[in-house]
Amino acid sequence: MKKIILGMLTAVLICCAGILMSCATDNGNNKTDSSSSDTKRDRARYTVIIYGNAGGRMDYIIERMWGNLKPMLNDQTNVRVFVLYKYGISTEDQPFTGKYGNQSDVMMFELNSNTDLTQLKNTENNSDFKLTVNSPEFELYDSKSLAAYINAVKEYAPADNYIFTLWGHGGGYDILNDRPDNMVVSRGVLYDETLEGKGMNMYQFADALATCNTHFQLIMFHNCLMGNIETLTEVQPYADYFFASSHLLSSFGQPIEIMIEKLIKSSDYNFENTAKEMFVDLKKTYNETQGIPPEIMEEMKNDMPEGMAEPKRNYDFKIIRSADLTNLNNNISFFVSRLLELYQDLSNDEVKMNKVMTDCAYAYEVQGYAYLIDLKKYIQTVAAAIKDTELSAHAKNVIDCIDNSIIQRWDYSVVSKLKEFSLSVMLPYHDFLHYETKNNYTVAESYYPSSFNRRTGWALWMDANRYFPTKWMFNSEVQEGFDIDWEMFRDVVLERNSH
Repeated sequence: MKKIILGMLTAVLICCAGILMSCATDNGNNKTDSSSSDTKRDRARYTVIIYGNAGGRMDYIIERMWGNLKPMLNDQTNVRVFVLYKYGISTEDQPFTGKYGNQSDVMMFELNSNTDLTQLKNTENNSDFKLTVNSPEFELYDSKSLAAYINAVKEYAPADNYIFTLWGHGGGYDILNDRPDNMVVSRGVLYDETLEGKGMNMYQFADALATCNTHFQLIMFHNCLMGNIETLTEVQPYADYFFASSHLLSSFGQPIEIMIEKLIKSSDYNFENTAKEMFVDLKKTYNETQGIPPEIMEEMKNDMPEGMAEPKRNYDFKIIRSADLTNLNNNISFFVSRLLELYQDLSNDEVKMNKVMTDCAYAYEVQGYAYLIDLKKYIQTVAAAIKDTELSAHAKNVIDCIDNSIIQRWDYSVVSKLKEFSLSVMLPYHDFLHYETKNNYTVAESYYPSSFNRRTGWALWMDANRYFPTKWMFNSEVQEGFDIDWEMFRDVVLERNSH
């Protein structure tokens, strides 16, 4: 069935090529001045490409966003929006919530003011850029599926700039899905509920982007936990900016809605100007509701069992300038090199090493991914404890690079000493690096080949460091300041998430 759908995507692409014979093929790198005096453009200023799956219990969320976007999209020379979405299924615990599609439907369509959402599930008379197939077997995570879709959109709707959005669930650097294939590292960036939750790994994602020869102005990770330095380093060559969250992402599509509204109103291609305008509205919305629309919040309160308190969580999202990651990783490599030089003497001083490890780890999601810690907090506290002049200089450069790379941000700190969150990074600890996951491979086999490690040597520090953090600052439903040792970390966090 997957081959059939890919064949249909190819047929759509060929059909589009015939329709748009007068349009030049675009590789995403050429930009046209929006002030052109042409009376009729043959391309959009922006084409926004959305791709994903969020599961049957959350399908209503993207449908809600489609309805909100529809009235805005009435000018095909300005901003166009294309969607490939795979509907989820019902489970014992959660009903299916989609109304425009059936369970396991794969839909590909252009969303604009004329789109009849009630007819999306109609599989007959598919024409132009519309396709609906019921196919639970379709491998959403396959790089060939994603590449075919992006190429079809580019051929059908050439644009001066492209923006790509992954919609669904993310796991950051996920050891459950970091299964090496010929020693190639992978990460869970998108999960498919209909296929046992199998995840697209970062190499599949990067391969698709490379195949399409497209440089995106923005890649938006509209999914959780993707604000990690490992993920962003892997796809750095393919975008000017990234939108990502290092925590769980609370969203009903507002970041996409507000971004598209600002793109439509923008008068230039300076995305940093657009991002500034975007975050004015985003911050107001999220400061008031943490991303949950008032009517949804009311429903949630009504459905909550009596006496149960609302969970207290921290949230964040940010826009990161891709080019700045080069200097950031260079300075991390200097920090790691100096740390390794100092380590032997430090390791002979038990008291000093225990001090170095105190308060150094902030976990982004304690229940599932406690090995994703805050990069800036870790660098700060380790350097402050060691008090080496050269190491402190490298630490300052790392921190400056982090701060410079984040051009817009929103942080919501409820149960954390941190009031501002940076990017996450893998916890550097020897036993964790050599922890054996399912299929008899270690975290090291997955992590060593990563672009981030090859640029920074972070795994060398993971391998050398035999001291587990002695104090943690958790952000989730565990009491702040709650301490955890390696045995608890291994048996509770890792065993649950890797077997």
